[in-house]
Amino acid sequence: MKEENPVYVRLSYDEALLAKRDILSLQGNLLRIIKIIRTYRALRLEELRTKAKTYRRIKELILN
Repeated sequence: MKEENPVYVRLSYDEALLAKRDILSLQGNLLRIIKIIRTYRALRLEELRTKAKTYRRIKELILN
C-alpha cells in the first residue's frame, strides 16, 4: 500500500479561532446530548419498574 503524506493547511488567526470555537461548541452540545440521554435512560428505567410493580399489583388483585 502506498504511504500517504499528511497535507497541512495554514489557517489565519481568525480562521483558527473560529475553528476552535466551533469545536468547543460541538463538544458542549455533545455533553448536553449525553446528559439528556442519561436522564432519559434513568426515567425509562423508573417507568419500567413502576409498570412492573403495577402489573404485579393488578395480578394480585385479580387472583384475590
